[in-house]
Amino acid sequence: MLLTREERKVWYYNQTHKTIDGIIYKQCTRCNEFKPMDKDSFYT
Repeated sequence: MLLTREERKVWYYNQTHKTIDGIIYKQCTRCNEFKPMDKDSFYT
């Protein structure tokens, strides 16, 4: 079954993001670890 563009975007987001105790974590593309989505971890 083929996915639409929107379905692929949702699938990818669900693979690279997760929520733990109300904090959104994103998977780092360099080390593949999940880090909190904040300015210190990703937007430097």
